[in-house]
Parts: sequence; C-alpha cells; structure tokens
Amino acid sequence: MCTLKVGKLSGIVKRFRANYHIHTFMSDGSSKPADYVEKATEAGLTEMGFTDHLVILDNANVGLGSLDPSGIDAYIEAVESVESSSKNVIVKCGLEVDYTPGGFKRVEEILKSYGDDLDYTLMGVHIIDGFHFDTPESISTWRSLSQNEINKLYKRYYTLVLEGVETGIFTVVAHLDIVKKFCFKPSEEPLKLIESILESAKALGMAVEVSSAGLRHPVKELYPSNRIVDMLAVLQVPVVMSTDAHRPEDVSNGLEVVVELIKQKRLPLAIPNRRLKILDPLEVL
Repeated sequence: MCTLKVGKLSGIVKRFRANYHIHTFMSDGSSKPADYVEKATEAGLTEMGFTDHLVILDNANVGLGSLDPSGIDAYIEAVESVESSSKNVIVKCGLEVDYTPGGFKRVEEILKSYGDDLDYTLMGVHIIDGFHFDTPESISTWRSLSQNEINKLYKRYYTLVLEGVETGIFTVVAHLDIVKKFCFKPSEEPLKLIESILESAKALGMAVEVSSAGLRHPVKELYPSNRIVDMLAVLQVPVVMSTDAHRPEDVSNGLEVVVELIKQKRLPLAIPNRRLKILDPLEVL
C-alpha cells in the first residue's frame, strides 16, 4: 500500500493494474476505444493506454495495419473523447511505432508534430529487411530457413531493435523478443546484443514492456523470456505491463501472470508519460 499521485489517480492505491498496449479498429484492432474502456473498467484496471500502429516502411510508404498519418488527428480525438468520459480508468494516448531504418526520418517528423498530444510511444520491430516475420503468412518462409539463417535473422532483428532504442525518441520497447512468436529459435541467443539493448534503454530513460501476448501466440511464453527478465532484474531496467490487446476481451488477458512476475523479480514498475514515473511493485501491485 502506498500513496501515489498520477493523473486522475490519487490517494491510497492497493492494486495498481495497467495495460499500455491496446489497438483499436483504426489500425489492426477490432473495436472502438469505448469498448476497450468498458472491459478495462470491468477488469478493475487503474490505467490503460491506446497504442495504434504507425508503420512507415523503408521506402517511406505506410505499412499494412497502420494508421495513415492523415488519420492521427482523428485517432487522438477519439482517445481524448473516451478519456474525458472515463470515470474509473485513466486513459492515455500513445502510438506503437515500427522502427525501420528507411522510414525513421518520416517517423521522427510525424512524432515531432504530435509531441504535445501523445503521452508516450512504444517502439517495436515487426519487419526485418522487408520480411514481415510475425504474420501467419511468414510461417512458410520461417520453415524454409536453415538454422544458420535463423541465427542471422535473430541477430539482425536485435540489431534493428538496438538502433531503434538508440534514436532516443521512444518511451517503451515493445515485445522485445517477439521474433520467437512462431517458435523458430536460434541455436544460441545473442545475449550480448540483448544486454546492449537493455543498457541503452535504461540509460535513455526508457522502459521495456512485459507482455502477456506471447501466451496467446504459438510460442506460449511471455514477452520477454525468463532469461531476459532475469537480465532486466539484474540491470534494474524499468518495465511496463501490457497484454497487446487487439480485442476488448484481451484487455486483461494474462495480465495477472505479468503482475506476478514483476512482483517476484521486483522489477522497477514504470508508468509511461513523456518521462517515466517509477514505482516499487511490492508497494502498489
């Protein structure tokens, strides 16, 4: 139990619960913001954050499943509308932004233009040099790869994540090891590269997401893995909790597994804003 003041939340908090990774129908989610707020309220969440996709490809075109940049104003207005009407859950507005080397300049311009309207940003990598590795359509390609090719793909993936972190413009690293989604794994994890990501994220004031989404995916594991979580604990990198919900019924799906892990490892718990607020999980969860 502790005294915590943040946004609408004040006074004694006994059970802080949050989900900072939610997608609406405006990108690749199923429903309107109000439907997610209703489910979050039913589940007893304290805070929630909408993070529709912004995907700018290496050729600077808009990727599949992304908000069109021209629609970001409408997206922000829709989130602000439910934020103002929500009585029990703090609602935040963010974006999940893909890092692509060729698209970064345009992404940077877009984020600068909306800096005052976004509470935070997630940074994710879903595309490795044109390969959309986390879609069902990618499975046949994964199956065709040799173990050596998989090893190289993992190294390239984490190199891109590190590049995205080192830009310094994002708030949270999303689903750090989502590259394992379909259970194609390297013979040896590039732990030095992962350690560099975690060290850079901490140095830049970023958090890393602990997400239950992997429990719903073929890999049946949290993102990130227990091994990476142990590294987070040693380095004391702040974390945020999420479920990566694309449907209202997934707003709290698996969240308690995430909460228990954060408590067990006593990972610094972050509330994402333009700057992170760090809490002791044993005092608020």
